[in-house]
Amino acid sequence: MQDTPNSENTECGNYPYALLSRISSIVRSLKETPPSETCDAMEGMSPRLVVALSHIVIFAPISVSELAIRLNVSLATASQTVSQLTNAGFVERNEDPVDHRRTLVNLSKDKGSQTEQYLLQKLGPLEKSIHLMGAKNFSTLCLLLDNIIAGLESQDEAT
Repeated sequence: MQDTPNSENTECGNYPYALLSRISSIVRSLKETPPSETCDAMEGMSPRLVVALSHIVIFAPISVSELAIRLNVSLATASQTVSQLTNAGFVERNEDPVDHRRTLVNLSKDKGSQTEQYLLQKLGPLEKSIHLMGAKNFSTLCLLLDNIIAGLESQDEAT
């Protein structure tokens, strides 16, 4: 394993580029992964809605407030996003049977289930790659990325 993001030309100014280029490569690979089926229902959907829908696929049932936290958006924005996904037929809102003040979001039986299968299939290669790197290495990667995020957030708060 290398100590630096790029073994050649590793001046500190290249680190942001090295990180972003790797993230871009991962995203590009996910976009280019050919699924066995396409998801016509998601055709033309904005990236913001795809990200929100991905969170719902992974964490359903999820409350609107928890979705807002996971997406790092306001409760109003998360609620609007869920409304758009509801109107498009991807998700359903239901009252939480335990806490009637909360709204839970679940995938709809038709478009939601189809989308779930599609997204999980698209994420399959990433999941396999993560598995190959091992739990300890992946945990370290997440910790290091969390450190970068915390550093960025602390700079935002300072300005």
